[in-house]
Amino acid sequence: PDTRELFVQDMASQSIKLMSTLGLVVSQLQHSNELEPVIRDLALRHLAYGVKACHYDNVRIALLSMLRMVLNGGRKEDAIAAWQRAYDGLTLVMVEAAYPDDAKVLS
Repeated sequence: PDTRELFVQDMASQSIKLMSTLGLVVSQLQHSNELEPVIRDLALRHLAYGVKACHYDNVRIALLSMLRMVLNGGRKEDAIAAWQRAYDGLTLVMVEAAYPDDAKVLS
């Protein structure tokens, strides 16, 4: 609720954007050199929208919670751990780009 004002479009549209971005990141994990400039640009756009470094933790909590609810099977915890590592890596690059002083705390 405390971040609702950051979303000027409807939440369905925001959900599609989030999933699209996560899909791009996952599809390009093997090409991190090409992906990093895209992620840094995304971070700067988020900064312009009013996103704060602490908001990345909120998204992390929500993403991992959603994964725990929807994933099934014996490899569930492995999948969640992989998503957690991927998100943490993404966040580190984004925070480093948008909030260089805060990135020192995360690394």
